[in-house]
Amino acid sequence: MVWQLFRELDRLRDDFNRRLGYGSEWGPVYRGEAPPVNIFETPEEYIVTVEAPGADRETFEVSFTAGSLSVRGQYKQPEVKGELIRSEMPTGSFSRIVRLPEQVDPNGIHADYKDGVLTVRAAKTPEAKPKRIKVKVS
Repeated sequence: MVWQLFRELDRLRDDFNRRLGYGSEWGPVYRGEAPPVNIFETPEEYIVTVEAPGADRETFEVSFTAGSLSVRGQYKQPEVKGELIRSEMPTGSFSRIVRLPEQVDPNGIHADYKDGVLTVRAAKTPEAKPKRIKVKVS
């Protein structure tokens, strides 16, 4: 009797988690609304990497306005026939906005998508780059 109650509670939890987009034994499932990013800074540029495996490269939109870098895109729908039993792969559209200093040259922004990672390189303006000052010795 007690084991039946535990099984029923497990079934209810799994059903509830599935409806919310969470796996039961695997923990939370990434749903794709805001993909994870890494942001790097070099003396010449900012580099933003966006993890988006399975994204359709034709749907990427990258823009920079007032210190905000915006990345949008869509995941491809897998083309598999049959009944879907479990869905953990992200589907639909996604977007991510990250703040960068305003010393970014809007004409110096380039994006490349390779191996499921979108890499956005944003060149710094000449004023933002470090300057080396030569010291005269007298």
